[in-house]
Amino acid sequence: MNSRVLLSQTLKRRAEHIVTVDDRREASAPSPSESGLPAGLRITVGLGILLGVSAWLRLQAWQHTHVIFNDGPIFLALAEAIADGRWEAVLGHPFHPLYPALVAAVSSVFGVGFETAAIWVSVLGGVLSVLGLFCAAKSAFGDEIAWMTGWVVALHPWAIDFSSDVMSDGLYAGLFLMGFAALSEWNERPRLLLAIGCGIGAGLSYLVRPEGLGLCAVAIVVFAARGWRDASARLGAFVSATALVLAWPFYTFPSPRD
Repeated sequence: MNSRVLLSQTLKRRAEHIVTVDDRREASAPSPSESGLPAGLRITVGLGILLGVSAWLRLQAWQHTHVIFNDGPIFLALAEAIADGRWEAVLGHPFHPLYPALVAAVSSVFGVGFETAAIWVSVLGGVLSVLGLFCAAKSAFGDEIAWMTGWVVALHPWAIDFSSDVMSDGLYAGLFLMGFAALSEWNERPRLLLAIGCGIGAGLSYLVRPEGLGLCAVAIVVFAARGWRDASARLGAFVSATALVLAWPFYTFPSPRD
């Protein structure tokens, strides 16, 4: 009996010692904010690395591209037409005008050829697509899923391929996903600037590819479903509808081939 009591007391003292040691460790362990950079700065630095790697990979992919995408010469010809002031021919073309317009602008501002300017615009679109998906995932699922999503898009070969060539897909994806990220964040924390950002992203993505209309439609439905008593919802629906109306002439502009 005495031996059982002695064993019980020994085990109790050992358990108390373990708990005390664990408590001391927890008390002495530095908090995440004390052991490294502040949370906001860590995200900023991490995003800088993520977006920098994204841009570098796409530029490297272009260095190993021997033949441009089959629609590439058309976009370059449209950019040249914009640089020459032949807007009627550009607006009448089936391809939407924002990508070649940005190519012409970059070429003019930085003094580079149309092909180089087109790659820069495509890479910028690819970087925006990484940022847009990161922000949307962070809003909906938290930091861990956001970082995983961002790196998957940054490193995925197909994502690199379509945003490192003379084609509008990279820019379209970037603008669409930035608008979607604004819509996702607005749905969690309604703010006026987010509603406006969604409308702008929807309108600009439509000016790159016609599928951008889908984001306009989804945004209007989401804003309306929130209720007209919400001022942000009312203005968000107005901004999205305005983006749709402003983009419509580029779709209905008569083609010179007709």
